[in-house]
Amino acid sequence: MPDAGSRRGRRRYSFETRCHTVRLMLDGMSAAAAAASVGAGPTSAYRWLARYRAGGWAGLRERPSSTHWRRLLVEAIAGFSAERGYPPTIRDLLKATGASSTSVVWHWLEVCEREGLLVREPGLSRAITLTAAGWALAGLPPEHEPTATDGARPEPAA
Repeated sequence: MPDAGSRRGRRRYSFETRCHTVRLMLDGMSAAAAAASVGAGPTSAYRWLARYRAGGWAGLRERPSSTHWRRLLVEAIAGFSAERGYPPTIRDLLKATGASSTSVVWHWLEVCEREGLLVREPGLSRAITLTAAGWALAGLPPEHEPTATDGARPEPAA
């Protein structure tokens, strides 16, 4: 049985179920009782209520998956690099993806780097290079022939 605290172990509830639970809470039912009526926990009910308060009923719709964000980021890097001939900065990626903050962009860069979609040079702002896997995810031909070091951290300059 999956660990209840892990993201992969969480059960996904339909939009209708989330709306029903929030409606029960708005009508005065406790979060625990409303959540129990749909087989969810009170933490989920409170989370859905917060999403409702922040964005109305539309706030309870499905949010983009992590695959969506990885693809969006890699496509932004590929498009920017192909168009301008040099990689984007974090701020460029923020504008291109519509992310909420530079922290979000930084997080997704780390995720993409761990997954072998890109390589970054520490301490440099425009040192983002897509690997062959990154170019494939972006659906664009690579701007260079993949090398044996694709997916590995580049050697620091001497």
